[in-house]
Amino acid sequence: MDIYDVIIIGAGPAGMFAAYELCKSKTNLKILIIDKGKSVEKRICPMKETGKCTNCETCDIMCGVGGAGTFSDGLLNLRPDIGGNLEEFTKDKSDAWELVNYVDEIYLKFGAPKEKLGTDKEKIDEL
Repeated sequence: MDIYDVIIIGAGPAGMFAAYELCKSKTNLKILIIDKGKSVEKRICPMKETGKCTNCETCDIMCGVGGAGTFSDGLLNLRPDIGGNLEEFTKDKSDAWELVNYVDEIYLKFGAPKEKLGTDKEKIDEL
C-alpha cells in the first residue's frame, strides 16, 4: 500500500493550487490528488452532440482535472469582490489584491494569456 503525506480530494483549481503550494513549500512531500472525474483528454460531454444534458453519473463538464473551468471560456475574474468578498477573509483590501495578483501570476506562469479580455478596454486597464 502506498503511503502519502498529503491526499487532496478534487483536481479543480483549489486542489491544483493546494498541491502547487505544498510542492513549493516542501519538496519531499508525497502528494496524491484524487478526482472522481476523468483526465482532460477523456472528458467528453454527450450534450455537445445531443444538445441536452443526459445527467451522466459523473459529469465530464464539472468533474475531472481542471474542474468546471476546463471547458469554460477561460476567462478569470481577477477581482477580490467577485465570487464572494476576499477582503472579509484577509481583513485588508491590499492583502486581498495581493492574493488575486499572486493567483494571476501562477496562471500566467503555467501558460494563461497575458492579454486582458472584455468589451471596455479602457475600463479593464483602469482596474
